[in-house]
Amino acid sequence: MSPIRRHPRTDPLAQWLEEWVPRLLTAGWFGLSAGLRILSGVDIVKARGWAGLTLDDWVLNAPLIVLTLFNLVLTVLVLLRRRPIDSARGLYPRCVAFLGTFLFVLIVSLRLPIPMAPPSYWLSMISFLFLLVGGVGSLIVILWLGRSFSIVPQARRLVIAGPYRWVRHPLYLVEEVMIAATAILYSPPYWYILLACHLALQFERMRLEEAVLRRAFPEYAAYAARTARLIPGIY
Repeated sequence: MSPIRRHPRTDPLAQWLEEWVPRLLTAGWFGLSAGLRILSGVDIVKARGWAGLTLDDWVLNAPLIVLTLFNLVLTVLVLLRRRPIDSARGLYPRCVAFLGTFLFVLIVSLRLPIPMAPPSYWLSMISFLFLLVGGVGSLIVILWLGRSFSIVPQARRLVIAGPYRWVRHPLYLVEEVMIAATAILYSPPYWYILLACHLALQFERMRLEEAVLRRAFPEYAAYAARTARLIPGIY
């Protein structure tokens, strides 16, 4: 077991604010996202009734249902997560982490008014499958990560089993699958530029997170030597 490392704090109020303000804001964001999707679903059920929902409705909305569950789980885990043993210092890692998490979400939510042709049937199906696989994968990974989840590069507990047995950052992998699914539906080239920017941010997040984990857990070096960072056998 590695030694516990904590940043020295002399002011309990400052320590409480540093821990709980980001926690409450993050949980509020994920909870709001889940709540809005739930309210939208309730409105549909009220308008059409349970009997009015077809199998196609359930199938086509499966990715949104999974994403809603994912956001609900994140809300609970953020509120109940362990206190960090160690974390990245300074503003830069925090900016990278929050941009990597919320940049694409905000852009999709804005729905910038740039004309585009409707996607073909096959592109729609590929996007649907990517969303479903990415959503289910994200839910599995986050449940395995549990109370060790964080957005800012932090060390809480070294997770090396389950999906982490094969890759060091499985959550980023399945998240990029979902983001690629969104990009497939949009023809303007700027979507692919955004995707490239997001990938660059995620790679930097990986580097920053691994630096914290190496510092907090001496056994992390051996774990990193035998696992892929993102894709087994490739990278």
